[in-house]
Order: sequence, then C-alpha cells, then structure tokens
Amino acid sequence: FSTIFLFAFSVIVRFVEIDRAPHVDELYHVMAAQGWLVYGEPRIADGLYPRAELFTALVAGSLKIFGDNLVAARLPSVVAGSLLVVTVFLWTRRVAGPAAAWIAALLLCLSSLSFQLFLWARFYALHALAFWLGAIGIYALFEEPLSWWRRLGVVLGAGAALLLADHLQ
Repeated sequence: FSTIFLFAFSVIVRFVEIDRAPHVDELYHVMAAQGWLVYGEPRIADGLYPRAELFTALVAGSLKIFGDNLVAARLPSVVAGSLLVVTVFLWTRRVAGPAAAWIAALLLCLSSLSFQLFLWARFYALHALAFWLGAIGIYALFEEPLSWWRRLGVVLGAGAALLLADHLQ
C-alpha cells in the first residue's frame, strides 16, 4: 500500500504544474516525437534528433495515446520520476528501515530539483531511474548473498539498466 500511495502522491504533486509553459529544451523531444509520429523517425524539420531516441519514442507514444499536447509529452517523465521515488523507498526500507525510507522518498519526491526534472518532457527522470536501478543492482552483487541464478538475473537487469542510462546520456 505504501508504494502505491507514494507513486500516486508523486504523480499528483506533479499535476499541480504539469500544464505550465514549456522549457525550451523540452521542445526538442516534443518536436522530435511529433516527427516520429509523422515520419517514423525523430525528425525536426529537415534534420533528425537522435539523442535519447528511446525516450523520444516514449514521448511519441504518449502523444499518440493522450493527444498532441505538452501534458501528454511530460507523462513519461512524470511516470519515470514517480517510479524512482518508489524504488528509492523500497531499497532504503530494505537497507535502513521504514523511517529512513519515508524520509528519503519524500525528500526525493518534493525536492525542487526533482520536482523540475520529473516534470520536463526530457529524459532526465528516466535516466535517473535507470542509473539508480543499475547502481543498486551492482550494490546487491557485492553486498547481498545471492544464489547463482539470482546473481545472473541481477547482472542482466543491472546491465540493461546501465545500458539504458548510457543511451539516455
């Protein structure tokens, strides 16, 4: 229940300002996502915007489902940032207890920097989530007693998360 509450709370607080004026950098992914929907590639006018193409594809999917507007373009970041709040909570609860987990998650959720980054139609929130998952996976490899098959799963999962983080960088 606490993870559902944290996720919902993180999303709800973002909706307070989700329709604010765009930051200029957001328009790169919005326009590239619009190009993706029309041309099947991240096209802006006569050029391509290949940076973080997977994120641009997510934005394009959100625009296709929810309409061609800035709120829809921001939803992938809101979801990724809210998932980061939940994963920080779960990991911190496991290694430091419930009080520390609540403090860490709420500080992350409500900090002004994360509030901004989780609301932009940019790849920063997804990058932070992917890097976090990779980092805690590496931590688990060295600090947790794992069976060989769990260790393999953690290596594959952490590796995939870090490859995604690298792609988004």
